[in-house]
Amino acid sequence: TNGGDDMKAELANIKKNAYIDGNPNARFTLLEYSDLQCPFCKRHHQNGTIAKLLQNYPNDVNHIFREFPLTNIHENAQKAAEAAECAGDQKGAKGFYAYVSAVFESTDISVAGLLATATSEGYNKAKFTSCVNDGGMASVVATQLAEGQKLFGITGTPGNVLID
Repeated sequence: TNGGDDMKAELANIKKNAYIDGNPNARFTLLEYSDLQCPFCKRHHQNGTIAKLLQNYPNDVNHIFREFPLTNIHENAQKAAEAAECAGDQKGAKGFYAYVSAVFESTDISVAGLLATATSEGYNKAKFTSCVNDGGMASVVATQLAEGQKLFGITGTPGNVLID
């Protein structure tokens, strides 16, 4: 089969299961493979480029944040990624992106810090704690990491891919 068709199917699958920031029907999708403990990712988030892009082109561009924890250099990245997925599971796309922002603004991303951030952001504490501690989101994170490597050759973060 045609490689382009395979990629279209892969992208449709990503979008189907992703937390989409912005117009889900936008022509362009910015996929961002990111690590919540990565200082470059934090800077990328804080400089507001993606937020400006979505604000300036609300009908044309959307953004999808994908987990890409660099566990060999960031000891808290895996649990931070799982916690973000727990946030999305509890509050959908809006909750997911609010939590990602809160984690990038936080100075403590140990498990205790991640749980404190969730509590201060209004997530159900017991449900969130159990989600983070049971490791059920590890497979979701692993799938996203593998997808970034396999489909786009991502090796570092932030890894950004613009899809037309």
